[in-house]
Amino acid sequence: MKAKKLISAAMALILVCGAPVVSYGRTLIQMQASSADYTTEHNDDYCYYKYSDHIELIAVRGNSKSSLESIEFPSEIDGLPVTMIKLSGIISSIGSVGSEPAKIYEPIKNFPNLTTIIIPNSVTTIGNSAFSGCIGLTSITIPDSVTNIGTSAFSGCTGLTSITIPDSVTMIGNSAFSGCIGLTSITIPDSVTTIENSAFSGCTGLKSITIPNSIKSISYSAFGKCTGLTSITIPDSVTTIGSSAFSGCTGLTSITIPESIITIGSSAFSDCTSLTSVTIPESVTSVKDNAFVGCTNLTSLVIKNPKCELSATMTGFVLPFTIYGYKNSTAQAYALSKGMDFVAIDADEPQTTPSAGKADVNGDGKADASDASDILRYYAHLSTGGKLSFEEFIKK
Repeated sequence: MKAKKLISAAMALILVCGAPVVSYGRTLIQMQASSADYTTEHNDDYCYYKYSDHIELIAVRGNSKSSLESIEFPSEIDGLPVTMIKLSGIISSIGSVGSEPAKIYEPIKNFPNLTTIIIPNSVTTIGNSAFSGCIGLTSITIPDSVTNIGTSAFSGCTGLTSITIPDSVTMIGNSAFSGCIGLTSITIPDSVTTIENSAFSGCTGLKSITIPNSIKSISYSAFGKCTGLTSITIPDSVTTIGSSAFSGCTGLTSITIPESIITIGSSAFSDCTSLTSVTIPESVTSVKDNAFVGCTNLTSLVIKNPKCELSATMTGFVLPFTIYGYKNSTAQAYALSKGMDFVAIDADEPQTTPSAGKADVNGDGKADASDASDILRYYAHLSTGGKLSFEEFIKK
């Protein structure tokens, strides 16, 4: 009995000294040592970092979590404004002191009945993983004080059906809304300049999205596996479509690529099984590996830049397939190398290259290794600025 009292007293002393329990393998003493400009404190509702000029919420008291259905976060604590919410879970528990029961502080995803969250207009940043995994969350109001939505801030919030991002937000972090399968539409305001990697990946219920003219590039897997998207218009502010940006968007039937695009990244549209035709504008200078691999219903590409650098694995081997482009272009060479039909778009009447789609490309009556060699040599000729037609090249 005496030993138990000593243990309780020791726990109380630890609390007073501000060293609570373990968080992802680190004690809060270790956390404080790495950032001496704040202290870790708690009240009846929250655990938080206290700086000299602001408060950051890090955990919610969970003793009554089973009945908690809504939270309205405070705008200030201890007379200081609450500017960041990052409730990914720091403290697991704080022991009892005297007659006071133990206080349990938990990540907010552990509150199964929570459906509504209200964020005060003192908050400027929704921190990393702040509401990640809140599967019951159906409604959230983001105030126009918020400028940054952090990494995985709402990832896995499967119950969210819509969300309004205010025009104060300038950055949407990595995986910010990934896996929000209940989202059906989202409008990104003109204030946003950066959509980070996988920001909306796996939002399978997303039917439409508005990308503003403020966006310069679409990052890696930004809309990957958004299987509900049927069409998307990329604004002419965008210069790069990143790797896997729309990979696995199996419902996508059409896409408009603007004249501003310079690079189409690796696997950018891979496994978009509903695409049937794509036009690549003259502004595009390179199409990277596997950009259209796995697009099983894609039967044609229009390539308007005669010198566009085309990866040898851009489409894979899909037949029948037609490449439309200028005569003596890299598009023509690509078609020849894959045995695809080629249709010239710079003639008065569209002309199909006589040797396209046939194994015997050099017309010697045999389909053998020399045909493959001629195709590769001609592709190299065009890629280095050569102007000869295939027939002229073969005769050299």
